[in-house]
Amino acid sequence: NPVSVAEGKRLYGATDCALCHGKDGDGKGVLAKDISMNLHDWRKPESLAQFTDGELSYLILKGKGRMPAYDGREAPEQVWQIVNYIRSMPASGDAPKS
Repeated sequence: NPVSVAEGKRLYGATDCALCHGKDGDGKGVLAKDISMNLHDWRKPESLAQFTDGELSYLILKGKGRMPAYDGREAPEQVWQIVNYIRSMPASGDAPKS
């Protein structure tokens, strides 16, 4: 729902997601550029089609490669709000608007 997506957007910016994944989910965040990470562009439906919601949640909780784990730093409900926000990105054809 819109409230969950809005809270997910806030968390996405507040929990360092944007530093690597980009403010708008383009995968070109400041840290990603600095350490030559090649990240998915979450604004593209084909990027999101590669993952189930459960897989996205698991990646956020457990981390992968250079991505740190957020298990214990974010409550399960907050992780799902971030997943909802990420899923909302391609709905507007680009990044969601505030």
